Amino acid sequence: MELIKKIKMNRLISSAVIFLLGLALLFSPGTMIKTVASIIAGVILLHGILSIVEFIRRKKRGQTDVGSLISAVLSLIAGGFILSSYRLIVSIIPAVLGIIVIVSGIAKLEDALSLKKSGIPGNVPVILAAINILLGAVLLLNPFGALNFTLRIAGLMLIFSGGSDLFSQIFLANKKSDVIDVEVGRDGVYKNRRF
Repeated sequence: MELIKKIKMNRLISSAVIFLLGLALLFSPGTMIKTVASIIAGVILLHGILSIVEFIRRKKRGQTDVGSLISAVLSLIAGGFILSSYRLIVSIIPAVLGIIVIVSGIAKLEDALSLKKSGIPGNVPVILAAINILLGAVLLLNPFGALNFTLRIAGLMLIFSGGSDLFSQIFLANKKSDVIDVEVGRDGVYKNRRF
């Protein structure tokens, strides 16, 4: 029974975190991107610093590990690059997605036109393919603006997901007295237990 309460509390907490993350993405996607990039860069920089400290300790004991020193230096460079150029890195993601969406749209357009030439009526596949290509172009030509929009949509989805989970948990908690569990006692007698 304690385990069930613990699981329910963890689900409530995770639902609330998802909801709050959604709010952050909806109202401030740029800040959210910078925060995530800063956390990632911080972890990589910390790894680099700790690796250098470990290298110095080993060197004092007469052990040299050039590989850990190279790893430390690369971690420091990567962490510094992410921290200073997070917008560049993040802007690549929508551009790549834009190319994928455009290629997918072109393939869909070719299929739709082939069907049309074969005498199969309907403009819907052609329109959907054109929309696909247009959305891909938006992602490709305005990646950071598209990313902000995409993150806001993701924020709305997370708000819905977290909010519906919270609602479900609260609703179920209010209905728990209606649920009866059958338990076998030590003496083998069945007992009803209400949650």
